[in-house]
Amino acid sequence: MTTTTSEVSTGVPRLLLTPTEAAAALGIGRSKLYELLKSGTVPSITIGACRRIVADDLIGVIDELKKTQQVNAATPGD
Repeated sequence: MTTTTSEVSTGVPRLLLTPTEAAAALGIGRSKLYELLKSGTVPSITIGACRRIVADDLIGVIDELKKTQQVNAATPGD
């Protein structure tokens, strides 16, 4: 498991990520992340006016995308 800057300084792993951090973790741009948030593909929570993504949810998003792509690859094309 990789160690974030915040984890190094506090010793506590980050549970919530900003959209910028989540986009970086997924290796996509912020705009694409906001598209995924809007479509509901990536769940988020709000704390006051701040939108945050639960770090563990990103693993779930990746797993779901992998399943979808595997099903699509196994389905005969037209």
